Amino acid sequence: MWNALQNVVTITNEPKGNLTMSDLFELGLSGQSDSAELRRKVGEYYHIGDGAMQAMLARLNCLAINKEELRE
Repeated sequence: MWNALQNVVTITNEPKGNLTMSDLFELGLSGQSDSAELRRKVGEYYHIGDGAMQAMLARLNCLAINKEELRE
């Protein structure tokens, strides 16, 4: 149960972040041969699932994830 609680995230309907599609492209989450795998890893890490770029962008912004956090 503790492990589940450590992975709890709060998502709001109003985006708090300021990531753009250009940011995701720059970070390799789009336009590269391994972008789908990288998106899968990001989705797994943040517990938001994987999917299309627009959906991932919206989810990351709802979590207020910034570009620097994604770089890590």
